[in-house]
Amino acid sequence: MTDLAQAHILALEALESGGGSAVYNLGNEQGHSVREVIDVARRVTGVELVL
Repeated sequence: MTDLAQAHILALEALESGGGSAVYNLGNEQGHSVREVIDVARRVTGVELVL
């Protein structure tokens, strides 16, 4: 998880220094459905997300 956070920090630093926007795949070769991500977010936060 820290790799993902570090990637976001690097992207923000690049934008702050005048760099342009870009799209990067930060995946780990293990795909997850939107439903799986929402279910984990519900479990971790204890908040029922409305779709």
